[in-house]
Formats: sequence, C-alpha cells, structure tokens
Amino acid sequence: MLIARAQQCCPRPGSCSIADVLDGWRDHRTAGGVVIDVAEDRVIADGLSMPHSPRRYRGAAWVLHSGAGQLCRIDPQTGRQEHVTFCPGFLRGLAFLEHFAVATLSLPRGGRFTGLQLDEELARRRVTPWCGIVVIDTRNGDVVEWLRLSHEFGELFDVSLVPLTRCAVAIAPTNPLLHDAITFEPEFAPLHADRPRMAPEASGSPSRLAS
Repeated sequence: MLIARAQQCCPRPGSCSIADVLDGWRDHRTAGGVVIDVAEDRVIADGLSMPHSPRRYRGAAWVLHSGAGQLCRIDPQTGRQEHVTFCPGFLRGLAFLEHFAVATLSLPRGGRFTGLQLDEELARRRVTPWCGIVVIDTRNGDVVEWLRLSHEFGELFDVSLVPLTRCAVAIAPTNPLLHDAITFEPEFAPLHADRPRMAPEASGSPSRLAS
C-alpha cells in the first residue's frame, strides 16, 4: 500500500508498507513502513511506523517517521537511521530551505491510529499533541520556529515553501478583501478594452479564409 512518494527534485526515495494488499498497512502500522530507492529497486530503511513525505536532500534520504513523531534522516548507502527531533503530533508534509526542515503536525486520529509509539512518547514527555507547522534546524534538531493552529484545525497534509516572500497571508475565497489582494506586474497586467490592438499582418502574408 503506497503511503507517499518523494516530490523533491530528486524523486528517488519512496515510502511504502510491507503489505501488498488493500489497506494492509493498517495491520503493520507500528513497524511495517519501509523506504525504497525506486531507481535502484532497493529497500534502504525498514521498521518505520507509518512513514510519510520521503525526500532526498543534500545527499541524505529524509522521511517523517509519523507513527513515532520523529523527523528521520537516513543514509541511503548504509540504511542508518537518525532521529533528528521529536514533534508533538502526527507528521505529514516536509520541505527544506538551506539547513532548515519545515513539517506539519496533525492531531492523532482515533481508531486504527491508536496504539502507536507516538502515543507513548506524548505520555512520557507529558505533552499534548497539537496541529500546526514547525521549523527544525537539521544541524542540531532544535525547533526554532512554530505556528500553532487553533482547535478548529485538526489535520494538515502537506507544506510548500514560497521563495522571496515575506508576510504571506491567507484570505478566504468569500472574503471581500480578496478583491484588493491581487496585484499585477506591468508586464503581466490584465487585458483591457482600451489596450492597443495587435499590428495588422504584413503585406504579402497569406490572407485568411473567408467565413
């Protein structure tokens, strides 16, 4: 059962479950996740719990060890796994900028999502899971920034970085502010009726067929 496939510029690692039947990953959710180098058709890591968002970045394979709440770095040659940091939530979505990793947290679901190592870690650390975004320094595992969403939000599924952007905002489609929030660079200005028309075809060019 395919959980996720890498979407970075080097889309070689992919994370899957060892099961080969529909929904089979649910019976192996605690340690049945694997990371595969799809180019070489080779398993480079196993024993993962519900892995998500595999990425290839700066020579290493990265994956969210979601069932354990860990950002994991993997040596693609030896398969050595390094838990970079623990995050208090179910991890999905991963992006990188320089030496920072950005990941999203979701509130753990009930049902078949219970009984994971994540639940044990939350209890051991005496922390409450939350939904939001964390920025992790991959050099030492420190969470250097975070965005914690209110109780109205329970799950996030992916994250993407928009370069050269500051103070980004999100406006609902029904919000009147949206009418004034769109700007155009001069070369990409919208079409207007008073814009000059295209120059007529040069003489000697094939004439159009009459309708």
